[in-house]
Amino acid sequence: MSVIAWDGKTIAADKQATYADVKETTYKIKKLANGDIVGFTGTLPKALTLVRWYEDGSSPKKYPKFQEGEDWIRFVVFKTNGKILYYESTSEPIEVLEEKIAFGCGRDLALGAMEMGADAVTAVKVASKYSVYCGMGVDSFEFKRK
Repeated sequence: MSVIAWDGKTIAADKQATYADVKETTYKIKKLANGDIVGFTGTLPKALTLVRWYEDGSSPKKYPKFQEGEDWIRFVVFKTNGKILYYESTSEPIEVLEEKIAFGCGRDLALGAMEMGADAVTAVKVASKYSVYCGMGVDSFEFKRK
């Protein structure tokens, strides 16, 4: 479980991975060699497979089969051209048009915090305070639409 928030200029995500009853620290947003920033919510091993799929060219024919089931991973791409896309159960990207957005189990808490004036980093901290599925710190990157 996760929270990823974007406030119009900053992408932030919590760092908690949960295995059974144990919390571990990981990353949920990453800057790729091409400059795109990717993020994900859901099961970490599957999410890392999606990162590799995207880095390898994101061919629809090579979209991971596990995404077709009910336990798909939300995979978000902040592209260097300013577009924000996300993938769910198919290889067809969905474009984000909102000025602020959040994903994951802490989504509602983060959106509420941003609506009240918080930036993305603070929104992730708020979600981490109140959701047992978010926490262990915050990673962030600057991202502006062109």
